[in-house]
Amino acid sequence: MNKIHFSVDDTIGIFEDITKNKSYESIFNNPLLRSFYNLHEEYGLKLSLYCFYENGNKTFNLSMCTDRFSEEFNKNSGWLKLGFHGKNENSKYAKDMFGTLKRDYSLVTDELIRISSIDCIDTCPRLSYCTGDEEGIVALKNHVPGIEGLLCADDTRLEYYLPADKNEELIRTGKYKDEKNGLTFFLSEKRFELMPDLDEYLASKDFKSKITDNRHFEFFSHEYCFSKSPIGLQLTTLCKYAKTNGLEFSFPKESI
Repeated sequence: MNKIHFSVDDTIGIFEDITKNKSYESIFNNPLLRSFYNLHEEYGLKLSLYCFYENGNKTFNLSMCTDRFSEEFNKNSGWLKLGFHGKNENSKYAKDMFGTLKRDYSLVTDELIRISSIDCIDTCPRLSYCTGDEEGIVALKNHVPGIEGLLCADDTRLEYYLPADKNEELIRTGKYKDEKNGLTFFLSEKRFELMPDLDEYLASKDFKSKITDNRHFEFFSHEYCFSKSPIGLQLTTLCKYAKTNGLEFSFPKESI
């Protein structure tokens, strides 16, 4: 069966919202999390939030986030995961920045565990700008909890440390297994904000040809884009399509 997963990059705002709104009795008082919960209940949505440590103007960071909802996050960890994305919107992990990558991963992941639980951590995140050299990525694999794979971009850029020929295989098949390091890379479909007509794409020959390949499909957007109403509608469209066409929502770890 084909698998499908949705993720949200650049996540930080929901943590500020659930911290500052003292009247919240649940994480699902947050409007965005509530919309995700409703889609999970109706269509079986499974999604991951890939998180920054701090917001753009540095007025809020994860160390400031409340942990009073940790049990609720843990209770919902079967369909809602949290994972590392970067320290902030400027994070790019170029060659020889493995020390910075390790520190940022630990900084974010340790706070996410405090806020939720270790069971909530997604071990196949998408790193900011899909950057990180081999030494840095392997260091994340050896961290506790360590990564088991990585989600890639939605274009033809060279992903992380992959050489050109392996990158071409990733683009062609949607997945590449680095046997040397024991890591699996998953290609992402074009981000929602660059996909003006999701219905048209899902009906296209290009997408339908992939359906026959028993693939793991990765769709994604960014947290700030959900203030633009079409992104939420697109996610509903994707969920309806998955249910109608027998695509099972699944975390990337389950397709390694």
